[in-house]
Order: sequence, then C-alpha cells, then structure tokens
Amino acid sequence: MLEKAASEDLRLNLLALKALVDQSLRDLVANLTDLRLRPHLEYALLSPGKRLRPIMLLLSTKAIGGETEKAIPLALSIETLHAATLVHDDVIDQDQYRRGVPTVHRKWSISNAILVGDALISLSVKLAADYGSKIVRIIAETGLALSEGEFLEISAPLTTITEAQYFAEIRGKSAALFKTATQCGALAGGGSPEEVEALAEFGERFGLVYQIRDDIEDLKRDEEAFLPKGIPTIPSDLRNGIPTLPIIHLYLNGCSKTRSLLERSFGGNVSSDDYRQIITELEEHGSVLYCEQRILENVEAACSAISVLKPSQAKDLLLDIFRVIIPSGNIPRG
Repeated sequence: MLEKAASEDLRLNLLALKALVDQSLRDLVANLTDLRLRPHLEYALLSPGKRLRPIMLLLSTKAIGGETEKAIPLALSIETLHAATLVHDDVIDQDQYRRGVPTVHRKWSISNAILVGDALISLSVKLAADYGSKIVRIIAETGLALSEGEFLEISAPLTTITEAQYFAEIRGKSAALFKTATQCGALAGGGSPEEVEALAEFGERFGLVYQIRDDIEDLKRDEEAFLPKGIPTIPSDLRNGIPTLPIIHLYLNGCSKTRSLLERSFGGNVSSDDYRQIITELEEHGSVLYCEQRILENVEAACSAISVLKPSQAKDLLLDIFRVIIPSGNIPRG
C-alpha cells in the first residue's frame, strides 16, 4: 500500500511538471506578437506531447540542488528544438499526421513547414542564450548530431546496415536531445563535473531506450490499427524503408526467404499479407525479445549512472520517467 501511494505521488509530481511546461510554452507563444509565423509556431509548439525532455531538464537541475524556476527558459529551449526536428522530420517522412493531428506541412505547406522549423531552431538558441556559451555550444552541437542521425537513418540500406550503425544513428537522432536535456539541466543547476557526466549518461541511455521502444511500438501500433477494419496502415518505418532494431535483427537472423520478404517490403512496396508475415516472423525469430533485452541493458546502465547522486525526490522522478515508456517494467532505483 505504501509503495502504491509513493508511486501515485511520483505520478502526480510528473503531471505537475508537465502542466508547468505546457503553461510556460503557452506564455512563450503569447509573447511572439511581432512574428507573422506566430500561428504556425503556436501550432507546432502546443501540439500534444509528453514534454519528457523539458521535464527531464528541470528534474536534472533539481536533482543536483539547483532552482527549477531558473531553468524554465532552458527547458523551453530544448522543447523548441525538439519541435523543430518533428516539423522537419514530418516533411522528410511525408507523414500527414502526428499524434492524430495534421502535420504542419499538411496544414499549410512544405515551404511553410521548413520556415517554421528554422524559426523554432532560432528561438531555441535565443532561449538558451542567457545560460552561457558552454550550454549554447552544447545545444548547437546537438543540432548537428540530430541532423547527422537523421541523415544516417535515411541513407542506411537494410541489406548492409549493422547493429552498430543503428546505435550510432539513434545516438544522434533520438538520444542526443535527451542527453542534452539532462546535461544542460545539471550545468544550469551548478552541478559538479561528476554529476553533469552522470546525468548526461542517464539522458543518453534513456534516449536509446525511448527509440528502441518506439521501434517496437511503431510495428505494434499499426498492426492494431488495421485489424478492426481489415485495412492495413503500414508502419512509417517500413513505408519509408527505415531499418529499425527489430527489423535489423530479423534480417540478420532470418533465412533467405525472410530476407527476401523484408527486401521487397521496404520503401512502400509492402502488402497487407507481407506485413502480417513480417509481424509473425519477428515473434518467431525472437526479434522483439532481443529488443526488450537491449532495453533492459540500457535501463540498468542509466540507473547505475545516477547512483552517484544524493537521494532526492527529483532523482526518484527521473527514474520513474522510465515508467512512461515501459509501464510494466521493473525499474531499479539507482
């Protein structure tokens, strides 16, 4: 009973932090009165989301004894950069909806979406400017890492990609921004080099877990989406020919027939029957289980990384964020 009550308290605290970030984003947008792009920026910034990155930044500041209030603009900087990547990624992937809402380029145009993404990047730098050159440099380097990760993703062919290449890709595309959030949060809070390094590793490991979990859920979400009506909605990664960890594992461990199935299915050529067969093959070859094992490895490494931090509610909340993406997982307490 006590454990359940403690878990509920943690959940409520995370919800309170999300509400703080959401309100701060609304305040930020309200002050952009001199921009004609304001409606577009508002649409991109206030779209539904978990706000994990800004929440993790604020918790990292708090976990090393800093003042959360002073880190809010920096948290918004991270969320603004994240929003920019989503706008640009939707253009690259030609996705028409994100979380059930029309993407920026669908609502307006590709040209407008590119400009919105560019404006959000500039706004991110502006929000971070008062935190000193070191933090601004980290954010700039993160922007480069995000672009590099995205480039690796769209240019990696299924037939030659290795697992090592996949992890290099997601360290840039996904983990880099989580790492920056926790690293900059620690820096803004005045953390020691050891604390900053520990939180940076925690953020990167969390980002790896987040992406692997998303790879799995991308397949499961769309499988569930088409079953009621019998009309398949092909996962975006398959449709766009993007090799993810479960698919890479299946390709490397499957027979020649399985590899041929995957090769003809990538890049928008997958049929509903092929898709169903891929889902079956993933289970039969243990590809999903393999991904779950890699998730567990990174969860344990993340929790170990911040074992150097003093016990605090903020530290507990950081650990508890894993439950957002692994609801049934047994999360170590660091």
